Amino acid sequence: MMETVGMARLFQHSLSHRSVRYTSYIENGDSKTFSSITASNPYGEDITVSKIECVGHVQKRMGSRLRKLKQMGSKLSDGKSIGGNRRPQANRTERVNRDLVQMIANYVNEQHDTWDQFLIEFAYAIRTAVNETTGKAPAELFLGRKLITPFQKLVMASDGTEFAVGNIERLFEEARQKLNRKNWTK
Repeated sequence: MMETVGMARLFQHSLSHRSVRYTSYIENGDSKTFSSITASNPYGEDITVSKIECVGHVQKRMGSRLRKLKQMGSKLSDGKSIGGNRRPQANRTERVNRDLVQMIANYVNEQHDTWDQFLIEFAYAIRTAVNETTGKAPAELFLGRKLITPFQKLVMASDGTEFAVGNIERLFEEARQKLNRKNWTK
């Protein structure tokens, strides 16, 4: 139900928020989302939204793999269950996405239709957060200095000489040393 309402709202707001009209919708055969979109008539009578069927895509792509996994049992080779709750992912992108989704949810509270207005703030928070392993923020390693906040720009006068190329190498070396000191145990 939530997906149905969300997609109908996305189509209704696409013209006013993004100046875009979506004329096609890809859907698997049993979903009620398309009927909800057409019932809401997002662009008036002149423009209709067409449905593109996506039947059997999961079975086609994953069917044999899922059957094989089912035959093997519900435990992996390390004895842990297949479920993801107790099996943290090593993929950095997945971790960043998980943290970003949580950050957005905490920041916007009940105003879910305005989350995209805060992307700059979210990006700033990620770029300036100190990494536990390296002890440095991504922006600090990339730029060779810490980012200047809007408040610091107001209260500090600077001629821009605090940036030097040598700082980047020094910061990388500090991060490497911290990585070498870290106890990596499995």
